[in-house]
Amino acid sequence: MAAPKSQFSCSIKNDAIKISRSVAATQGDSSLKIQFMRTLRVPANAPADSTLPPGLGQFPLDKVHDYPGMFPRGNQPRRRRTEESMWISFKSQDPYMIKVYAGDVNVVSGEHKYEGSETEARLRLRYHSQKRVQDYVAAPKQLSVA
Repeated sequence: MAAPKSQFSCSIKNDAIKISRSVAATQGDSSLKIQFMRTLRVPANAPADSTLPPGLGQFPLDKVHDYPGMFPRGNQPRRRRTEESMWISFKSQDPYMIKVYAGDVNVVSGEHKYEGSETEARLRLRYHSQKRVQDYVAAPKQLSVA
């Protein structure tokens, strides 16, 4: 039996990204809400058991197409901002697998966004040596494997 076809839509509202999935009438609808939350930077040498830094509200989100001509095209060098930090909030009632990238690097696996033969070889080696191969975060929660 074939899986039901889904249609996705994406919108920004109240500084959050909302991804909606509409599935066949018998399946209903589903959505994922993503928020980028401000926080304080935790020093690299902080003790592992230190408490989490406080939340400082959401980062404001704007649509790039609302500001034509203000952003450079192509691979222009980006100014690095080290004084701000964030964490990402994922909210959903239904399961989603989300790949998160910083630049072109997957933040979970450390692999490049464009997977070539070298990436495939590393992933295959990990899989065959019984190491977990995961390059995504799960929402609403990660299920444990027995």
